[in-house]
Amino acid sequence: MRIPMIGGKRLFGRSDVVDGAGHVATQFVHVWWFPIVPMASFFLRDGDRDRCAPIDLNWKSVITVWLRALCIWGCLGMAGYALTSGALIEEFLLVVFRDQPANYLWFLMVGFGLGVCYLIVGKLARRTSKRKRAEMLARFSLDVG
Repeated sequence: MRIPMIGGKRLFGRSDVVDGAGHVATQFVHVWWFPIVPMASFFLRDGDRDRCAPIDLNWKSVITVWLRALCIWGCLGMAGYALTSGALIEEFLLVVFRDQPANYLWFLMVGFGLGVCYLIVGKLARRTSKRKRAEMLARFSLDVG
C-alpha cells in the first residue's frame, strides 16, 4: 500500500491584519500541511489574493504558524492516545462511576487545552500595533481611513 506524499509551498500564518487593507502571511515548504521551512513573507491585500507584495520574513507570522501547527498535532496526538488506550464510551463510564483513576482523561484535557491555545495564538497574532499599521499603509500606498 502506497501512502501519497503531500508537500510543496503554501501560505500560512495570517498575522498583522490591517482592517480594510490586508494582512501578512508567510510561505512555507510543507509536508502533509505541517509547515517546515519559512521561505518568504507577503502582504496580501483584502479581496485580491493575486495582489501581494513581498516583505521581509515576518517572524511573528513564522512563530504563529509553528505554534499553531504544534497545537494541532499535539491535540490530535493526545486525543488519539486517549481513544486508543481504552477510553471507549463503556470503559469511560465505568471509570467515572467507580472512582478509578483515569489517566487518559488527562490526555483529553491537555488536548482540549492545546485546542484553546490554537485559538488564542491565532487571535493574538492578528493584532497590529498602530506603528506597524501606519508603516504598512504608507509602504503600500493604501488609504483605509
